[in-house]
Amino acid sequence: MARPEGFEPPTAWFVARYSIQLSYGRLTEMRILRISSSLVKKNLLFS
Repeated sequence: MARPEGFEPPTAWFVARYSIQLSYGRLTEMRILRISSSLVKKNLLFS
């Protein structure tokens, strides 16, 4: 059956939920690593 152009079927709730969690989780991990590495470089973390 053909769909109208520009129409997408709805995404299942569990797919959207885990997709969002994974993307935000990844950003958070990267942000933590970046902040902690900058503190180590400035000798603020373990001083």
